[in-house]
Amino acid sequence: MNHIRVMGLITVLLAAAAAAYAQSGTSYLPLEVGNRWAYTSSEVGPDIKEIVAGPSAENGESYVIRYIVSDHSPDLENDWSSNPDGDVLLHGFRRPTSGASYYYDPPLTWVDAPLFPGKTWVNVSNLLLAPGGEPVGMYAVRYTVTESQTVIVDGVPVEAHGVLEEEVDKSGGDVGTRWTSDGLPMGGAKGEVIVPHWWAQGIGEIQYRSQGIFRLTGYFLGSVSNENSTWSDLKKLYR
Repeated sequence: MNHIRVMGLITVLLAAAAAAYAQSGTSYLPLEVGNRWAYTSSEVGPDIKEIVAGPSAENGESYVIRYIVSDHSPDLENDWSSNPDGDVLLHGFRRPTSGASYYYDPPLTWVDAPLFPGKTWVNVSNLLLAPGGEPVGMYAVRYTVTESQTVIVDGVPVEAHGVLEEEVDKSGGDVGTRWTSDGLPMGGAKGEVIVPHWWAQGIGEIQYRSQGIFRLTGYFLGSVSNENSTWSDLKKLYR
């Protein structure tokens, strides 16, 4: 077997391992087309987001999560992947209604697995307007894991880790001023410190901040589901 074939086999095996981890119960963001999550907020309408596409020639190694129900970010899409280490990587986002889109080279590491209190890491990425495009700026972010917390999801206690996202440096673009790094509208007073992301292994993002605090109330992950009546209740709220 020649060198090229060996390298090709290694690439395939690594991709398969990453996909298996992303779909396993130990991932901080289970990635499989059809997975979906529903959230409520006290300030604006609910959010329902779903994985609508997986790795392909168009999407590369990432999975596309679309906000299929949202009054503040209708049809927002952001691109995610996971690796064999369990990290959760954000590749970029696009907002069809406003035309805004930003991508990160290299992708932002939103979860540096495993998560434990006090852990910190810094990402420095080029800002692009399209995948593979020319840089239009730079974005540097520090992530810090806060104390773990038990969060009740549809009556079930779930252990989650908070990840504080703090902008270190930026040049160009609206990320960090108008949009969060995953494309949601910025919310809250400038300088106000609130942990914006809470993650639970095997489930995904339990809570996040945009225009208000969004809390997970139901989810469907392949054969794993706790949606029951919560899902239909959310849809009624949106109507």
